[in-house]
Amino acid sequence: MIPRIRPSYIIRSRDLPRHSAGFVSSSSASTPKHAIRLAILATAFFGVGYAASYLLPHPILHFHRQQTLPLPNSADELTYLHRLRTQVFTSTLVARLQSDPAWKLEEGFSQDQHGMEMAAEGRMLTGGPLGGVGRLSGRWMWVNESTHEVVAVVHLGPQLCGFPSITHGGLLATLLDETLGRVAISVFPAGKSVVTASLDVNYKMPTMVDQVVVVRGRVKAREGERRVRVEGRVEALEGGGVFVGCEGVFAVPRRPLPR
Repeated sequence: MIPRIRPSYIIRSRDLPRHSAGFVSSSSASTPKHAIRLAILATAFFGVGYAASYLLPHPILHFHRQQTLPLPNSADELTYLHRLRTQVFTSTLVARLQSDPAWKLEEGFSQDQHGMEMAAEGRMLTGGPLGGVGRLSGRWMWVNESTHEVVAVVHLGPQLCGFPSITHGGLLATLLDETLGRVAISVFPAGKSVVTASLDVNYKMPTMVDQVVVVRGRVKAREGERRVRVEGRVEALEGGGVFVGCEGVFAVPRRPLPR
């Protein structure tokens, strides 16, 4: 008869040391304390981040702010617009443009009599539905006819979001389209209109709302008698990188555009 040998690796519960149960209960008791410490640390980090968003100037940290806008046609609205204009015209870029006679200021969202009439009637997109405090609160455009360059300074209000605190990409494309169109107009004889043949927009980083941006445009190449290729970008007014890059082709239509 062959004796049965019990494997040495089998451990029965009665063989376990009695103090093991005490060890388990001690670990379970420490769990609430650990959770409390984590909660305290999380609250501290949130408080530091919340305070930093008020102290640091970068607009991406101001996602939680709900700015109260002035009422239309009020004294507060006039004060708001005056402060905005002061911010723009005391900037380094605008001071340089204003001091150079080669750059001519065109204030508003239209560059000819027909455009001004459309803006007055509310039929200009940027000067009508998109214009006003909280949206496109102001635009100032400087044109250099000799070099065929344009620099536009625009305030992006908090009501122009495509995502919370981020400017709608279609709006930025519209501003580039108008600015580059003004560049193209400077190339052709006076009285000629242009239309957009193509527009290639490259979004490089989010453009936060409630800030002043610069839209630049210049001629890249002339393509025959009726077409011109232009390039531009959207950037911060004071420092910072490029938010959006763009290249487009504009053409003089074969037939006059309807008025």
